[in-house]
Amino acid sequence: RREGGWDEGTGYWGYAMRYVLLFGEAASRLVDDQRIFHARGMDATGLFGVYFTPNGHAASFGDLPAVPVYGALYLLVKRYGLREVLWWLDTYSFHHDVQTSGWSTAGLAMLFRPAEKETPRRPKLSEVKVFGEIGWAAIADHWPQPEMYVAAKTGDLSANHSQRDMNSIQLQIDGEMLLTDFGNTSHGVEYPAEPQGESYEIQACAHNTIIVAERDHQIDAQGRIVEDKCEKCFRWVACDAGNACGEGVRFVRHLVMAVNAKTQNGEMLFVLDELYNGVPERVEWFWHTQGKIEFDPEELSGTITGAQAGVHFAIVAGAGMTARAWTESHQPGANRTDHLVRISAGVVGSRLLLSVFSREPLAEKPTVKETNGGDVTITAGKWTAVFKAHKQYLQLRGLSDG
Repeated sequence: RREGGWDEGTGYWGYAMRYVLLFGEAASRLVDDQRIFHARGMDATGLFGVYFTPNGHAASFGDLPAVPVYGALYLLVKRYGLREVLWWLDTYSFHHDVQTSGWSTAGLAMLFRPAEKETPRRPKLSEVKVFGEIGWAAIADHWPQPEMYVAAKTGDLSANHSQRDMNSIQLQIDGEMLLTDFGNTSHGVEYPAEPQGESYEIQACAHNTIIVAERDHQIDAQGRIVEDKCEKCFRWVACDAGNACGEGVRFVRHLVMAVNAKTQNGEMLFVLDELYNGVPERVEWFWHTQGKIEFDPEELSGTITGAQAGVHFAIVAGAGMTARAWTESHQPGANRTDHLVRISAGVVGSRLLLSVFSREPLAEKPTVKETNGGDVTITAGKWTAVFKAHKQYLQLRGLSDG
């Protein structure tokens, strides 16, 4: 038949038949060789996407952040009993329309989902999860729908498509990313760096991190998560940037989430940047958002307002350092506007810079107090954090709410 027959119908037949053929090929291979399901770390790797998809949004550090809700991941549930993956896929896999071409996410999901498994109401996820081999960490006030969430990246800069984003972070409040990572722009689009018209592909200054003396991060740098802790009223992760910012520069970023002990809701994020530089050089910090920024450069404080959520922030320089800050906006791609707060300070020797992100307005400016022995006390609102000097980086001893 040619009237609405095989000439047109073979296209639909082809789409259906490839699923059948691929399923048959996969089944035959699994019967002969199932070693892939016994590979070390497959179960932990399967949880990676869950921890970096808070509230169904990608918290990735790479070229094209996406929510990897592929139906074939149900095989992790079948083979390893990962009920967390079952909850994640059941919650987010069916939010997309079935495509008329390409792969059908819903089709694969129905094909691979174990029919006898019930979706868990509360998946067993850790509030602080560190993937030490690659230097990524996920911090949540609670699961499964965190109200405050932070993703952090150290690791190997030569991996992940050479993103120069050592110690970069992202912050989500009430399901909306307020400190964002743009990834790479579309091919052929460059990122405007300076007002005089110079441009470059997105590098360290387009991420939520720092640069020293206008140098980009060294692409062969090796960072790592040096410590983490999860307590009832706080979460803490310390990220060491290694030699990313240049020889003789040490950059350790402390992420401390203050959590209400009764409700387990996140209230505040402290970002304490610990720096050492053997020579006097300018250091710049960058906080990027797609939201609206209102900023007072005299008080070094302001707000970030998104479509659904917002956060108050303040910046405090430690002893021996004077910081100035301003806002900028760039157009890194079509229909994509990057708003940022840019901070600059001269650094020589050991210096600290504190950035506080709070759900509630800060009645008073946060403080950073250092002792001769190297201990540090920071205060913001009702919260007080105490750090003790410990070998090559500060160590959080505790966080209290007054």
